[in-house]
Amino acid sequence: MKRTIQLSEAKKGDQVTIEVIHNEKLSVQLLCMGCMVGEEVIVEQIAPIGDPMMISIDGALLSLRKDDAKEIIVSFQK
Repeated sequence: MKRTIQLSEAKKGDQVTIEVIHNEKLSVQLLCMGCMVGEEVIVEQIAPIGDPMMISIDGALLSLRKDDAKEIIVSFQK
């Protein structure tokens, strides 16, 4: 059973799968960086005040603002 959350709610070390990207402009920007629906993501770091967060996708590190991370729905495999 899948449990879905916004990426902004994930904790450091969480390994999740992207399910939906609600913002079309953000979706295109992420696609250009190799980040798309179905990709596995690892939350590497979260800034002390929670913004930004650093994620890794296939070894590449990306920094996301919290507002952008709220637009990305991810799932945990249980």
